[in-house]
Amino acid sequence: MSLHLAPRTLALFATAGFAFGQDFSYPDFTSVAGLVLNQDASQAGSALRVTGAANNQKGSVFYDQSVRVAGGFTCTFTFSVTAQGGGGADGMTFIIHNAAAGLSALGDTGSGLGYARNSSLSIENALAIEIDTWNSGQGDPSENHVSLHTGGTGPNDYDEAQSLGNAIPAFDMSDGAIHTMVVTYDGATLSVFVDDLVTPLVSAPYSFVTGGTYHGGGAAGGLTLINGDSAYVGFTAGTGGANENHDVHSWDWQDASGPIGTNYCNPANLNSSGVPGLISAVGSLNVAANNLNLEATQVPAGETGMFLVGFNAGFLVPPGGQRNLCIYHPIGRYLGSLQGTGSGSFTYSPDLTATPIGSGTVAVQPGETWLYQAWFTDGATYNFTDAVQITYQ
Repeated sequence: MSLHLAPRTLALFATAGFAFGQDFSYPDFTSVAGLVLNQDASQAGSALRVTGAANNQKGSVFYDQSVRVAGGFTCTFTFSVTAQGGGGADGMTFIIHNAAAGLSALGDTGSGLGYARNSSLSIENALAIEIDTWNSGQGDPSENHVSLHTGGTGPNDYDEAQSLGNAIPAFDMSDGAIHTMVVTYDGATLSVFVDDLVTPLVSAPYSFVTGGTYHGGGAAGGLTLINGDSAYVGFTAGTGGANENHDVHSWDWQDASGPIGTNYCNPANLNSSGVPGLISAVGSLNVAANNLNLEATQVPAGETGMFLVGFNAGFLVPPGGQRNLCIYHPIGRYLGSLQGTGSGSFTYSPDLTATPIGSGTVAVQPGETWLYQAWFTDGATYNFTDAVQITYQ
């Protein structure tokens, strides 16, 4: 087997690995460590007060690190709306965004709910789940509804023309009680549960890559994410000529884009670092999510590596030593993944719509099984990790 590489004088660079887990949990907010609070957001005892019961307030709170969203997640939080003044207004959101303002992102007061335009400001490149307690007259179904809003990569608006779907709960969300909201995403469908944790109150097909469809018709764009799969997550709220407390009492985040696939052809033969190289995959099995991250670890430092792909499993000892190639012809080479091994690992996120095979590329289809392995130089020779087999849905 001959791999045509740039000369060994190729400039090597270190690559950062990715973690399988990005979970976090706040059983309460007696500590707000790890959170960024903007404008009128504050700590209120053991609660997170996104905005208080005063007119013309706006606030946002974000976890201080971006988290993976494209491959799926489960977000659970408890909230309450209390101390209504002037009839109570306007509501709050759970929001996912990659706005230019980053952790300081903030929209308008009033019907803007701290995320959308009411006069001029919005958190663009975002998806917001509204807990709306005021009928703004822009297509709102009531003064007590949940709605999924996005402007794609552009500005966000509270007009229901930018809603992927909305629903009215059977109870008043601003009744002063503590309610539970669960937001789930599997790479293709966004679902929101409120108190009833079995049947979603509202759900909509959506892809962070390709977007979805507004419930009133028309295409909704996807988002531009950090590294293609991550974003900032948190809460916003706003008041106007009427007000109320918008409190979050607990918050739990579980990353569903965990390890995928089944490793085979292992352990690989030892390399010069004295251990076998390993390959691992995280992301989503859902093809529509287009979310796959490969990582090779336990490889020699200061070398060059690349990922291979195919659909026929095998076991071949190429000429020149003890090393095992575990993919039979045809074999694709992710030439864009050619990189330095840094201190002993390297990563790559392939595009499932352009998988290299033969002289061209193909799109992975649901039901297909694809195989991945990492190749790397090892002194005067080369070696391989074990391989991973992934069946897509």
